[in-house]
Amino acid sequence: MKKILIGLIAGVCILTVEANTSDLNYTNYTSLTIPVNEKLDILFKTTINFRDDMSEHDMSWMDLGFEYKTYNWLSLGLNYRGFWVKPVDEWSYENRPHINATLKWSMYGFRLSNCCRFELRDFESPKKNDIRYRNIVDIIPPVRFTRLKITPFVHDEMFYSFNADKLNMNWLDTGAIFNIIGNFKGGLFYRWQYAELGVDWSSINILGTMMLYSF
Repeated sequence: MKKILIGLIAGVCILTVEANTSDLNYTNYTSLTIPVNEKLDILFKTTINFRDDMSEHDMSWMDLGFEYKTYNWLSLGLNYRGFWVKPVDEWSYENRPHINATLKWSMYGFRLSNCCRFELRDFESPKKNDIRYRNIVDIIPPVRFTRLKITPFVHDEMFYSFNADKLNMNWLDTGAIFNIIGNFKGGLFYRWQYAELGVDWSSINILGTMMLYSF
């Protein structure tokens, strides 16, 4: 079973890299975790994105929140995210408070998690506010490479808009996290974004880096 699951992850990597897409983006994700006690963490996260073959800054967000480990298999989170986006020429702002419930378990040595997120999208523009559901699945196989402890992963994220009453976007990531020094880790990943734009669906290639630090 373990070999089958590793084979499936490898297959996902190959399929996503070979996807026919229309644009190449670059995104950087940074995360800081500050433990308050054994149960409670403060989380600070930020992302910056460049579109048009990585030439134009078009999106940034900052997120501050708390994660409470209710059980070994369940954590609950409350966060606020400030989101800036530049659809065409003008920047717009969006408030995104969100709540999260994350299930965690292991199977055949694989670490698995499924996060259920509900977020309020409070738009600065006249656009009607929306509530969106995001289902986030992470798979980490039981393998480590080299002294850097390079750890591959697969991440899938589904977006459902209550205003539109349908799924309108999906992220599929493949990549690896590695140790740099102490509690500081780095990561590289590829994301295939498939989203509804108007009446059509389009896909985007995204190359990403990660910087993760925990006290």
